[in-house]
Amino acid sequence: MPYDVSWVVENRISLVRFISEITLDEMRQANQDSIAYIQQGSPGLLFHSILDTTQLEKFPMKLNLLTDDSVGSYRKEPNLGWILLISHNRMISFLSSMTVQLTQTRFRVLQTVDEAIAFLKDRDVSLSEVLNKH
Repeated sequence: MPYDVSWVVENRISLVRFISEITLDEMRQANQDSIAYIQQGSPGLLFHSILDTTQLEKFPMKLNLLTDDSVGSYRKEPNLGWILLISHNRMISFLSSMTVQLTQTRFRVLQTVDEAIAFLKDRDVSLSEVLNKH
């Protein structure tokens, strides 16, 4: 599978690692998986997602995907907090930044998962105690 979803903090922060190559159908499935994770989130608290693309080598390069709900409807989930992109690829960072400007999503591009965790610790005080263990 070209991606793996796991918990950083159960029901609060997911980590999606994209590996090698991903197709449009696999992006659609990742969207559905993300929605399922967000909906498992703790009621009344924001759910954050870390997307690690550092191992992603190939992905669909279609501009219409920027607003395509079949690959990005997770961004409309009411409990969604921050989307943190871990990327060293300028094209992925650029396309992702364009997408969130169109959808008004809380979004940052960072270099490592550790930076993402530190960022969340500063932005979401409800995570401070549990993230201090990381």
